[in-house]
Amino acid sequence: MFKSATWRSERKIKAVFKMQFQATQVPRLKAKTLAISLVPADVGRPSVRLGKSSIREGTCSWESPVYETVKLVKETKTGKFRGKIYHFIVSAGSSKAGLLGEASIDFVDFLEATYPVMVSLPIEATNSGAILHVTIQKLERTLDERYIEENESPTTNYHNGILEMQLLDSENSQKTNLEFTEGEQPNRITSQYPEQNGSVEDTRFDDASAYRVCLTTADNTLERVSLDADPPGHVYQRYSDGLLKDTSDESVIDTTTSLQEKYARDRIQEASNDVGRLNTRIKMLERQGEVSELELQSLRRQMAKESRKVKELSEQIVALKSERDILKKECEQLKSSPKGINQEEISNNSGTETKNVSEISEQIKQQLHREKHLSKKLRSQLQKTEDSNSELILAVRDLKEVLSRKDKEIAHLAGQIQANQNEVTLELEETHEEHNKADEVELLKQERANLFAEMEISRKEKEELKKCIQQFTLDNENLKKEKAAVYSDLEQKQGAMMEIQHEYLLSTRTVKQLKEETKNQAILYSEYLTIIDELKTKVQSLEEELEKEAKYFQDNLTAEGRAMVEQEQRAIQAEEALTKANWSNTKETEHLREELKRKSEELISKIDENEKLTAQAVAEGNQLRMHSKFLEKLLQKANDEIQLSKNEYERKLLDLSKGIHLEAQSMGMVSQRVDGAKANDVKANNREDGRLKHEKSAHSQARYEIGTMINDKEQRKREYGDSKMLQKWTEQKEELERELLLVKMEAEKLIEENITLRNLIDEKSKRDEILHPEVEKLVIQYHKSKCSSQEMKLENRDLKKHVSKLQETKPVKDVVMCDKTPEEGMHSLGMLKSNESEIAKSQRDQISSQRELNLGNHHANHIADLAEFSSEVTFLKELNKHMALELKEMQERYSEMSLKFAEVEGERQQLVMTLRNLKNGKKT
Repeated sequence: MFKSATWRSERKIKAVFKMQFQATQVPRLKAKTLAISLVPADVGRPSVRLGKSSIREGTCSWESPVYETVKLVKETKTGKFRGKIYHFIVSAGSSKAGLLGEASIDFVDFLEATYPVMVSLPIEATNSGAILHVTIQKLERTLDERYIEENESPTTNYHNGILEMQLLDSENSQKTNLEFTEGEQPNRITSQYPEQNGSVEDTRFDDASAYRVCLTTADNTLERVSLDADPPGHVYQRYSDGLLKDTSDESVIDTTTSLQEKYARDRIQEASNDVGRLNTRIKMLERQGEVSELELQSLRRQMAKESRKVKELSEQIVALKSERDILKKECEQLKSSPKGINQEEISNNSGTETKNVSEISEQIKQQLHREKHLSKKLRSQLQKTEDSNSELILAVRDLKEVLSRKDKEIAHLAGQIQANQNEVTLELEETHEEHNKADEVELLKQERANLFAEMEISRKEKEELKKCIQQFTLDNENLKKEKAAVYSDLEQKQGAMMEIQHEYLLSTRTVKQLKEETKNQAILYSEYLTIIDELKTKVQSLEEELEKEAKYFQDNLTAEGRAMVEQEQRAIQAEEALTKANWSNTKETEHLREELKRKSEELISKIDENEKLTAQAVAEGNQLRMHSKFLEKLLQKANDEIQLSKNEYERKLLDLSKGIHLEAQSMGMVSQRVDGAKANDVKANNREDGRLKHEKSAHSQARYEIGTMINDKEQRKREYGDSKMLQKWTEQKEELERELLLVKMEAEKLIEENITLRNLIDEKSKRDEILHPEVEKLVIQYHKSKCSSQEMKLENRDLKKHVSKLQETKPVKDVVMCDKTPEEGMHSLGMLKSNESEIAKSQRDQISSQRELNLGNHHANHIADLAEFSSEVTFLKELNKHMALELKEMQERYSEMSLKFAEVEGERQQLVMTLRNLKNGKKT
């Protein structure tokens, strides 16, 4: 149920070290601050991280000290401590780039360093040359933890060992741990109680934490108070403060107040130690309660298992009852049938059934014996849990009494402390007036503050103890309720076990009856053997049909093999065609390369000539630009004059429209004046028309000159366009070269794909050669399995028919026997004797046929194997189909490759045509 813990015979010590850091010769960095992290070598994770400190003139100092508790293991054989190495990692940030370096140190070398010791360590992993100065001091408070190896023992010693622990007296308050007594042998420990302050590697030590009783809480609280009271300062400040305290104590020892304060401090330390012991005792009780809870959970699981077993047994009993009822019905049916079979054969047939029944009965007996044994174990475990709970209750009562005593002592101490405080204040005033020692007053004030803090801590711990006691009482009540429920479940199960035993006795009686009935049941099996001879003829006909089907299947396989061979031949032919095409392509590509080289040389020479022509054309173009600018200026002037004439003409038209409008109004009155005005207007218009015609002729001449200039420009542009054509030809040449490279790449890809296709075809042909004989074997086995299955089906049908016939003939025989006279009865007796002899012969034949049936059963098992072979045959057929599909896909790919190759050839021909056109254009 519970695993035993492994305790080691070794000693572990917790040592507290005070450290203060300072880095010198720090190089110039981008960051202006540094941080330190302490990493134990065995853990690999930082346990303490110091905050960032600023760098000033190559030095970086951390004012706040670091307090690290280190676990040191002392070997019993050698008496030496194992090494405990820590790495001090100095970095300017969280990233790897900000890492300055690291230094390492072993704390075993500083176990005797009660005074501050400075160590200078070079920072490794970089060439910075920085040095880390560490001041180390071991504090006087150390914690021992001993582990005793476990001797295997029953679970009863577990609770006795815990309760044999005793509270230490106030004189032994400086001891830091409690050891188990000789009778203590912890047994069942689980890994649910690991030590909170342990390392990652100490997993075996975690399992033993449930039985470790160390009075560390009081020491830890005092240590924390003292550590918090230390102000941050220089490396040697704590040491100097200690010396000042010693001197101040020597000066105050002469007074009575110092003695009272020391006495009060000792009493407070004793009280805190007692509280720590009580805390450890409470923790042990809590762990004991948790172990008892685990035991209850295991008991519940066992109860659930037993209930399942009871259900299974009840189901078996129900099944046996149903079988008994079925056998009774069969016996009643067989009683009406004739009883003329030899008892020897019946005993041989029924022997197997009796063996099965006896085996079932033995299994049931074994299960009952196991359940009785388990019930005894459960009772013993319940008694143990009751004893442990009673011991827990007594321990809780003792704790309550101890707490009440400690409360009284704390109240008495508080009164004494208040009186001492009043006296101390008076004496301090006197000493201040006499000696003017401000330092001593400050020290006394600090001690008073520490005493108040310790009082508050003790009060808080007392309240926590009260809460723990209340929780223990509630847990005990819950455990009592659970025990009552477990007792009730056990009683119910005992009643169920008695019922099962009673039913078992009844089942044994029914088994005896069934043995007698099985003897009568063997008669029916003898009648079924007469049908086997009739089935043999049918089997022969079926075998002939199967042979025909096998021949047909073989013919199909040969046809498929021929088709595969034809496909392979086609693939080989296609590969040969591809090789020829590739060879021709390589020749044509070489020819194209030579032509391209020639054309490139010709193009280079022409490009040089065109460059010279372009230089001349550029000079002429500049002259034409100057002339065109002059003409543009003339055009602008002409356009301006035309616009002015148009504006004047429009103004005149407006005036005319206004005059026409006025004349239309006064048409009848001034008709003579209008005729005169019209004549004047006609003359003026004629003059203007002549002037406009003269301007148009001037414009036409200017346009003619501009047209000539434009034609000259177009001719020069054409000449300049020839150079652009050369550039285009060079670009086309580069594009053609790129396309040729692409064609080469595609041809190489086609060759690689052809190689892969060949490999696949070879692999498939090898697979077909390997699978063909296996397929033939599986086909033969499949046909055989079909034959045997059909034979068995026919045998079952004939047996059913024969049984129905026998059931019809039985009542007829009974009627005939009743209707006959005594003489006829004698005659019938003779007939019956003869029939009995014939039946005996038939029975012998039936025995031989039964043997054949057994062989048939063996054959049926072989049929199952054949079914598996048939499934494999179907799988192979599917594989062949899949291979055929893959071949089709390969053919499709080959066709696609041929199409791609045709496209490539078309592109190549187009390139050749373009090159020829370029040559012809150059020649012209």
